[in-house]
Amino acid sequence: MKRILRSPAWQVFAGSSLLALAIYLGVARVSPAHLESPYLDSFLRLGALVFVVLLALVWRAGRSAHYKAALAIGALAVFLVFVVALPLSHTSYAPGGVIGDRLFELAQIATFADSPQNRDFAYKDLPAFYPPLYYYLLGRLAAFSGLAAYKVLKYGFLLLAFLLPWLTWGLWRPVAGPGRAAVLALILTLAIYQDWGKPQVWLSLFLFVPWWLGWIERQPPSERRARLLWFLAGGLLGAAIFMLQYYWFLIAGVTLLLGGWLKAAPDSDPPRFADKLWMLMAAALFSSPYWGPLLLSLLQTSQVEALQNRFWDPGFLRFELPFLNPTINGLFLLLGFIWLLGRWRTQPLAAALLRLTLACWLWLGLGYGLILLNQPILAVKANELLLVVLGAAACLAVFEILEHLLARPRFGEWVRAAGPALTLALALNFAFRLALGFGVAEPITTARQAAYPTALVAAYQQAAASGETRGAALVDTHYRELLVYQPLNVYVMWNPHFNHPAARLSQRLDALKHLSRTADPAAFAALAAEMPGGPIELFLLRPTAAGYVLETYADDFPNLSHTLTFLFSESQFGADHFEKIQVGEYVFFRALP
Repeated sequence: MKRILRSPAWQVFAGSSLLALAIYLGVARVSPAHLESPYLDSFLRLGALVFVVLLALVWRAGRSAHYKAALAIGALAVFLVFVVALPLSHTSYAPGGVIGDRLFELAQIATFADSPQNRDFAYKDLPAFYPPLYYYLLGRLAAFSGLAAYKVLKYGFLLLAFLLPWLTWGLWRPVAGPGRAAVLALILTLAIYQDWGKPQVWLSLFLFVPWWLGWIERQPPSERRARLLWFLAGGLLGAAIFMLQYYWFLIAGVTLLLGGWLKAAPDSDPPRFADKLWMLMAAALFSSPYWGPLLLSLLQTSQVEALQNRFWDPGFLRFELPFLNPTINGLFLLLGFIWLLGRWRTQPLAAALLRLTLACWLWLGLGYGLILLNQPILAVKANELLLVVLGAAACLAVFEILEHLLARPRFGEWVRAAGPALTLALALNFAFRLALGFGVAEPITTARQAAYPTALVAAYQQAAASGETRGAALVDTHYRELLVYQPLNVYVMWNPHFNHPAARLSQRLDALKHLSRTADPAAFAALAAEMPGGPIELFLLRPTAAGYVLETYADDFPNLSHTLTFLFSESQFGADHFEKIQVGEYVFFRALP
């Protein structure tokens, strides 16, 4: 342990952690007036400039290559924390506030903050169906710290921004070596791919590629104990990535069909097909607490409705050939693609990356076919994996080119003279783009405008008495923010694309249609207590001149969705069966015991 703590990487990690914490505390003192243009832009540009100056100092530092690599990664991690912390310094919310996917994510954190059980955030009798690891950890952090779930998401955002470079570097080190792994982490983060909307997906993608190369595409040790530890470590890491985002495994699985076609040189030592399967089985075993209960719930359901991939946008048909874009990024990725085509026969790493490239394109083709069958698989996500794969290939190509140039006195002298200046200029350009692309984007404005719905939460708590109903609540879509601040079992989700596949949404909506047309109070109460999926015990509907409205949405592929409106009258909620509770503008009907 002492040897590990004395290593350069751990020392720099500890120092950069303290510096990131100091920056977080320091930016909180920036006045809100200086978080608008042009002040915010200037702050972010200054941060990018300081970051590149630090890279220059690291370049000139008289340290070992390992130490310099750690310093570069530490500088990147601190820079990302600054980019996130500054624009969010005067809000408790993560980017996006409580709109769209952010609302759905916050609801999951609130659920896991309330209970460590593996359950869906809307239907408490079903297990989680979205990869839950990130939300589970934040939910338990909220429970442990006593912080509100919506506040914890912001801290998770900051923590991921700091850890992403370190973890990326750590997984690329066995594949490319410490120095090259640091360059890979820097280039991929600054220039190739960023997903501020879903940082846990960003992290999973950055970890998946080196994990696949290092554990699936590499020969395991032959010694028995080392082999066991190999499968144990790789399986645990693969399971963690899978529980952050499983989609990459589906795309990369296509490479198992290509392994016999795209092989490297005969004298290479590729892993056996059986070893690849054993590693994937180890990852499946360790991730079974997630997919096991989910699979069981699907097998026990006669009407499975997988609606998540039926979210549609014309851009989802995009077939990505990023190396044809006439930009610096495009030229860089073109270099990577050319390197793959030229080296796959002689370098196992190039062959593995080329298989991943082809798998992405095949997955997109499969997606086109399934769209025609009305079964979309959101194949466009293959383009995200493709960017990282080609970006990694481009980095490896640059390393090889530099080795050849530095070995030639004439060209080596030119590279040593002009290379650092050109590299730092490009780093500054991409650092500016990254900082401004996040810091002045619309999700930041949305986060600042988000506000805690005090009246809505107080009204619900008064209506529910104990703060939680035994059955489900029927909540109008205008009040869906309630799920963020109060763990709540709802009868139907406000958005079909977040709906659990085993929830039988169509059946629930049909039952609601029948319920809304039942005029007799006694029959209405009996139906509400015997609804498919469980009883409805609390109604939070929107009062209108025509009656009480429940508005929700149903699947309407290829459109996003269509609105469903159910109208209830006060006479349906007979006094013998329901208690009417009005708190300000909110009206609840609670079923009597």
